[in-house]
Amino acid sequence: MTTSPKDSEILRTLGGALLALATSALLLVLLIVAYTHMQVPQGANTTHSKAIALDTLIARMGTTGMKGDALEVTALDTINNNQHALVSLKTSLRAENYPFLTYNIEGWHAGMRVNVIWRSARNPRGLSTAILNRNLDGAAYFNLAGQDNWKGTITEVGLHLQGELRDEPIEIDRLTLEPHGWRNTLSTIWSEWTAFRGWTGTSINFLTGTPDPTGNATLSPTLATALWCGLSLMLLYVSGAIKRSHTFISYGAVILIPWICIDLIWQKELSTQLSETRYLFAGKSQEQKRVDDVDGDIFEYARHLKTEVLGPPGTRLFILHDIQYRSYPRLRLQYHLLPHTTFNFDRYPKGEHLRKGDLILVMGAIKGLRFLPESSALDWGYDFVPVELLDKHDQGSLFLVVGPANG
Repeated sequence: MTTSPKDSEILRTLGGALLALATSALLLVLLIVAYTHMQVPQGANTTHSKAIALDTLIARMGTTGMKGDALEVTALDTINNNQHALVSLKTSLRAENYPFLTYNIEGWHAGMRVNVIWRSARNPRGLSTAILNRNLDGAAYFNLAGQDNWKGTITEVGLHLQGELRDEPIEIDRLTLEPHGWRNTLSTIWSEWTAFRGWTGTSINFLTGTPDPTGNATLSPTLATALWCGLSLMLLYVSGAIKRSHTFISYGAVILIPWICIDLIWQKELSTQLSETRYLFAGKSQEQKRVDDVDGDIFEYARHLKTEVLGPPGTRLFILHDIQYRSYPRLRLQYHLLPHTTFNFDRYPKGEHLRKGDLILVMGAIKGLRFLPESSALDWGYDFVPVELLDKHDQGSLFLVVGPANG
């Protein structure tokens, strides 16, 4: 099979574009390696990993047990309407020696958040925490050096899980502190780029520039792609100037290929979200879908109120929560309580606006608000409201206003 001169010219043009892309990618990797070497702090003196023996982790919250070589979290403790597990061990190590964390957690689903936690000698009473990226392809890397409090002597390290187990235990298969090195740096960058961060209202149009939830990504994929594309264009221009030959096809290729690569990262996020959605909701009734959704506990609480506590719609219901502005739990509860007439407050409505027969739903503990059972009243300092406790639940307490407020 022979190719025409025109086809041969197109192939040579594309080959030149691919060569420019490969060369610029290699140069960027070398720059990252050189920068990594320059960033090693004074005093860092280890090249060995420090594997945390999982059977030495102590459960401070929740219930754990060993399953083979893995640590299994089988139950969570409920604290302030949220479920938690915390495992840690006492240690003594220099933070600058271990800038990276490798972890492998099986059974980690969208309804669970996992944080790495630690204490340091400089702040022995304080507990530092950072949200880990959720990777679904085995072991993942996290950049501890990017955290402000990862400094000095670390005296305790562990994991904090928050969310729900969904009737399946979480298995921690690996937890290792890693030293400086270009392999660990590149692995951390790739782990951040391929982490599953969950679908949001902006995900259809945007790829998060800094995938680490704390904003401390090792290298933004958007910036890296722009540098890759720009360097490739520069190499191609220099090559074309030497040969005195410039083609739009080659320039188009070095723009289009990096664009496709970053779009593939976005597509991976979409494909993973589709798998998560199918796993959670496929083949289930509308009611069961709501129960299994991320706000399933709020939906079940609203269903409990509507079917067992509240009467027909019409009564004014004030929802209080100790979070300023409209928090997600309060907004979702308000939605699930429709068609009841609800009012959404940060903390307190003014007592003068309350009237006999109103309902007050207090979500969790609120600073400055006390229920006085001996006098059957709500007291928030400047108002004293006679109430009757109608329902007490892990999610909140419902009160009926039985008289005017007294300032």
